[in-house]
Amino acid sequence: WSTASGERLHKFVHEILAFPVAFSPDSQQVFTYQSGRREAYCPGGCNKLWSTASGECLHTFGGDDGNVDAPFRFSPDGQEMVGSLADGTLKIWNAGSAECVHTLAGHTTQIASVKYSP
Repeated sequence: WSTASGERLHKFVHEILAFPVAFSPDSQQVFTYQSGRREAYCPGGCNKLWSTASGECLHTFGGDDGNVDAPFRFSPDGQEMVGSLADGTLKIWNAGSAECVHTLAGHTTQIASVKYSP
């Protein structure tokens, strides 16, 4: 939506209902995710990174990328993204390539919150 006019700029289409979203600091990308039973609805992954300029899906996360559960955050500089998986791991991706650059394991349950330090 345009904050100036109230006009819808893009419609981001998901196979199933998408829950909270995270905008990059420069508002050029938006990450949408859906938690819960996803495999039956979108086996390739339900989590998506979109271009806000074009409305194009830049990357779909799933399989080896991991289906992200809440929470999800962009780094303050917008270069990285972090998200928690249901198995208690954190994954950090490069925001430009959507390549997973780190997997952090050690939690025994799902992570409830993540935040970058400024």
